[in-house]
Amino acid sequence: MAIYYFKALNPEGHLESGLIHGANKEQAALKLKDRSLDVQDLSEADQSADPLSGQSEEASARSVAVEDESIGFAIGPVPLKDLQFFFRQLGTMLEAGISPAQSLMTLSKQSTSPRLKAVLLEARNGVIEGRPLSIALEQHKGIFTPLMISMVKVGEQGGLLASQCNDLSDYIQRDIELKNTIKKETAYPKIVLFGSIFIIMAAQMIVASMGKTTTLDSPLNNLSTWFSIAPMIILIVGFVIAYRRSPAVQAWTQRVLYRLPVVGHMLHGFAMAKFGRAFAALYKGGLPIPKAYRLAADATDSESTRERVKPSAALLDEGHSVSEAMIDSGAFSPMVVDMTRTGETTGNLDMMLTKISEYYEEDGKLKAKQLTTLLGILCIVSIGIYVGYVVITFYRGYAGGMTGI
Repeated sequence: MAIYYFKALNPEGHLESGLIHGANKEQAALKLKDRSLDVQDLSEADQSADPLSGQSEEASARSVAVEDESIGFAIGPVPLKDLQFFFRQLGTMLEAGISPAQSLMTLSKQSTSPRLKAVLLEARNGVIEGRPLSIALEQHKGIFTPLMISMVKVGEQGGLLASQCNDLSDYIQRDIELKNTIKKETAYPKIVLFGSIFIIMAAQMIVASMGKTTTLDSPLNNLSTWFSIAPMIILIVGFVIAYRRSPAVQAWTQRVLYRLPVVGHMLHGFAMAKFGRAFAALYKGGLPIPKAYRLAADATDSESTRERVKPSAALLDEGHSVSEAMIDSGAFSPMVVDMTRTGETTGNLDMMLTKISEYYEEDGKLKAKQLTTLLGILCIVSIGIYVGYVVITFYRGYAGGMTGI
């Protein structure tokens, strides 16, 4: 097989040069075209000129000098919607027969996230060198979750990468929809809460500015009130910081919340919905059941659920059924266990888990709406109590002044 020296422009307009193997000049040119390179010069080289003689063509490609963006200078989070778009477009392009390297290059240009753009360019270079896409994704676990990486890896091993990317895009889309629903349902009480704080603080400033020229009074003028409020504020801020940094604090808090009548049922339902969606996607993708079970536990975003579910995965390693592992964990409701057992019996486990997720998502949306409505009412009542106190103290002081006169 002959060796050819080439000079070519990559899709970014940078000049690349190197050596490539080919049965003839036409075949070498086609190989360069498959790598999305615009050939400027192609000439036969001596065998001795190949510094990588005897190695694979992919190894020879490593002699190419390419300068791309560095991931080190691309900072900031990558939104879920960008990842959903990436996997959807990648699956579509692969189904259309476009090479992975060209697909990654095209998607990097379309990406609106600087960080994702840099990652895709890095992944494209790795694919050109013969490395799997999953290896490139593993280098950036802050962007791609273990679930995403596992599904891509299974797709590569089974030759179903396009299908896996489409399924992964569907999974992310449902996750986005669930998050958006929660944000939508909690928007009203958030507005009322911040509005309540603003009204109270504005009223307090007005009362304070009048000083002793009026009989208006506020409970926030009393030093004893601040002795009660200040420690509470400090404790709340400290708890929020500890919650964000400590999985143990998160697990303890979630266990407490799960015991509350309505809130607990809603939070547990959302965790079950996320577990069912993730496990169904991984099971459908062909991932081994024990690994899919563990990854689905991580996808719940609940430390309390995760610490109960993961140990029970050992039963799956020993050959027990999924329903038996669920019972052993104690984290799943009887309905989830029964539907899982039915799915195992009928061979439709992924479908049953999806149905479970849909039920808990709808139930959670309803309870979230009820709770947020209640919270809004409580905020309005708080404003009423504060305003009522100010009004009563005003008229009481006014009446006292009139009596003195």
